[in-house]
Amino acid sequence: MIAKIRNYSSSVFLFLVLAKELQLAGHSEAEAFKLMFKDFMQAKPNKKTWQDAFQTTFNMSVSDFYTKASSYNSSINTVLPTASLTLESIFN
Repeated sequence: MIAKIRNYSSSVFLFLVLAKELQLAGHSEAEAFKLMFKDFMQAKPNKKTWQDAFQTTFNMSVSDFYTKASSYNSSINTVLPTASLTLESIFN
């Protein structure tokens, strides 16, 4: 059970790192989350296509993303979204 919790925590952290990287690439915070929650899912990624969908949606390879992610320290505070981010701003 602990391994599952640790894996979930790592997944959340990587998700938030991706949001920060998209913002560094010029997207607003809401646009970054929209790309992840809506656009990537609309590509219907599966086991065979998810890396291509990732590249197309986020304009970076999975390998490039993991390289960038490795430079983040593991503190969640460095990647938390702002308190003003709302679901409405993401999906509007």
